[in-house]
Amino acid sequence: EGAEVTVFVDSEQQVSDIERFVAASSDKKPFRVFLKLDLGYHRAGIDVEASPQQAVALAKRLQSSPATTLRGIYSHSGHAYNGNTLQINEHECSAAKSFAAKLREEGVKVDTISVGGTPTCATCSRFEGATEVHPGNYVFFDRQQMAVGGCK
Repeated sequence: EGAEVTVFVDSEQQVSDIERFVAASSDKKPFRVFLKLDLGYHRAGIDVEASPQQAVALAKRLQSSPATTLRGIYSHSGHAYNGNTLQINEHECSAAKSFAAKLREEGVKVDTISVGGTPTCATCSRFEGATEVHPGNYVFFDRQQMAVGGCK
């Protein structure tokens, strides 16, 4: 009780599920959500480069639904673990910034542009356009980071 929880959403089905849950709840308190973007990892998130109209429509639904409060957009650059982290970071930041601008043009409020991941935080000093960086386990430089050469 009293905790602020924010969830990632990347599909219409998830919005429908949240709406049903909130409608059935006693307090009707909306979920705080981030629209999760796929900017290259292809594990989770809506692909804003392949389906920009679908991504904009989902953001508009999140903004207008009484069951959700849209906090912004979120991307995780998990594909940077075995790649050119600087190039991946620049692409992630640029694509997120561009998509946020598109959303704003469409009337969607974007307070937060959240990007990052352990490898990009370890090797990059600039996150152009981001308002939030999530560093993963960067501060610990664990065995996984040693295995991929992230501790050099």
